[in-house]
Amino acid sequence: MGEYFGEILKRAVNRRDVLKGGLFCTATAVVASCGGESGASDAVTSTPVLNFQSIQPNSDDRITIPQGFKHNVVIRWGDALDSGQNMNLRRIREQGVTSEDVERQKKCFGYNCDFVGYLEFRDPAGTTRKVLVVNHEYCNAEIMFKEPFLTSGSPTPGRPTAEESLLMLEAHGVSVVEVRRKQDGSWEYVRGSRFNRRITGSTECEITGPARGHRLMRTYYDPNGHFVLGTLNNCAAGKTPWGTVLTCEENFHSYFGGSRSYIVIRNQDNTQNNAETGLVRSMHQRYGVPGSFAPYYGFMRHVVHQDRRRFLIDNENIPSGELPGEPNEAFRFGWVVEIDPQDPNSKPKKRTALGRFKHEAATYAIAGDGRVVIYMGDDERFEYVYKFIT
Repeated sequence: MGEYFGEILKRAVNRRDVLKGGLFCTATAVVASCGGESGASDAVTSTPVLNFQSIQPNSDDRITIPQGFKHNVVIRWGDALDSGQNMNLRRIREQGVTSEDVERQKKCFGYNCDFVGYLEFRDPAGTTRKVLVVNHEYCNAEIMFKEPFLTSGSPTPGRPTAEESLLMLEAHGVSVVEVRRKQDGSWEYVRGSRFNRRITGSTECEITGPARGHRLMRTYYDPNGHFVLGTLNNCAAGKTPWGTVLTCEENFHSYFGGSRSYIVIRNQDNTQNNAETGLVRSMHQRYGVPGSFAPYYGFMRHVVHQDRRRFLIDNENIPSGELPGEPNEAFRFGWVVEIDPQDPNSKPKKRTALGRFKHEAATYAIAGDGRVVIYMGDDERFEYVYKFIT
């Protein structure tokens, strides 16, 4: 667990040599390295690949594109990836969510698109396939469902309902969808393609790498620490040279509720392990668990598995009649997840070797010796950029 960059910066700016300009020289060097070396001037004067007339800023409530271009909607929230029916979004908005809607969401395009990756590959029959891999980062409950949802900045009592909360869980994650070009040049998605799939907040993902089996990765439903249900807050991503996608779990803390004070880790003889309890509490505090948005999603109340509330970190002092939570579940989020669009039966893999933080992206470069290098950003104030060499 790296030291908070804000503390490093605070020490640095107090040093006399920094005030003389050392820090600013370092910053200048970083900017220069981003811009390239002697080839930079050639790039500026080279012939542009794209040639179009720029559009001017405006306040029009419409998509504005350059002259000679056109646009069309390829796929939207609730469109069926299988051969079934689209979700009835108007009815959901006006009449509320049903358990059937929750089940349909598992087979329909998710909500809020962040990363959009385009890949081409040949299937076993030799046919070229074109697919989009799209992240569904979070949900806007106040837009998805009927009013009112918020009262004075807080969830209305009784909201979200269990069905609303579970629908949001399934609307998160990733969609893999095959696309094709029509005769007029526009794009459409291939409904019912065998390559279409949804990976949601309840899809089983394999845990790989050094954290697999770690004691903090073990839960009531996975005592070995080998798998986790779901991927959440998938922000930016990146493609690999071997045709997979690295989707990044960013603000995972947003979904976990409860109180760190009610976390107690016990030994096998049921005595309290004070050192372990303190470690778990401090790590949750470092990452912002529990998150302030947890009441808006309601996962801590409504997502129940094997008589435990997965997104509640409390496991002590639970009121009579209420189900306990799981302090370790939060450790199983905040990773880079590798997805293989070419194999619809493959299981997503959380690649723990790439570290746990609020991942913004994971993009690669090929080193001179042929090794793949992954660059990742932590989308939190005063945090870091990471480089992983395979």
